[in-house]
Amino acid sequence: MRAPSTLLARFSFIGVTITLVMAAGLGYVMQAQLTRDAVADTASLAASQVVAGASPHLTPEDLAGPVSETRIAELDRLVMGDTADNGSVTRVKIWNPQGVVVYSNAKKLIGQSPGIDDDLRAALSGRTVSEVSDLGKQENLDERKRFGKLLEAYVPLRLAGSSEIVGAYEIYSTVDQLESRIDRIRQTVAVGVFGSFAALYAALFGLVYGASRRLTHQASENERLASEVVLAYDETIAGWSNALDLRDKETEGHSQRVAT
Repeated sequence: MRAPSTLLARFSFIGVTITLVMAAGLGYVMQAQLTRDAVADTASLAASQVVAGASPHLTPEDLAGPVSETRIAELDRLVMGDTADNGSVTRVKIWNPQGVVVYSNAKKLIGQSPGIDDDLRAALSGRTVSEVSDLGKQENLDERKRFGKLLEAYVPLRLAGSSEIVGAYEIYSTVDQLESRIDRIRQTVAVGVFGSFAALYAALFGLVYGASRRLTHQASENERLASEVVLAYDETIAGWSNALDLRDKETEGHSQRVAT
């Protein structure tokens, strides 16, 4: 039988390893999900400001092609007006269903048609897509130099009073507040998950340690009883030998010598 102390050592090693692996795995899953939620919430807030300012005033003519200089000035006020105070939104583009930029607060982008990528296609089909972008696209060169990365969201565009999707917004906003929120998520998940698993491991270790102590005590008691049995056996044999020797003086000591 393996010594209880050895079993306790093995449990400690295996238990710590499994606890760390499970805590790390669960922490990663929770952090990833909470981070995705934070990204989606932050992007939704930025997008709602733009959509609320622009959508009620957009017309089918705006989406037919690049708008006039006068209309650009109006859309600058409508699209960027509510977001100018906090400065979180840095770039807005409005796409028509053909993949043409009909408006942007970066005027050089108006009229460009770089093609419909997966994110734009998703928005044109009715889904909102958001992610923290490293601004790898050529059109984002200016932003990449200034910010390094931004929160990017593609949002379906519907005109006022209609449920039909007639285009898409592409909105970029700063990530300062988002990164602070993600840092808090990481800290909370790390403390919560690893703290909970540490408490669970401590409870299990206490149970195993108590069982190990009992096993150690029982093993010692078994050794003592085994020694007593052996001693009693030896004494019994010696007693029988003495009894036989007493019956026959001529063979006195012979039976004891045989027994030993």
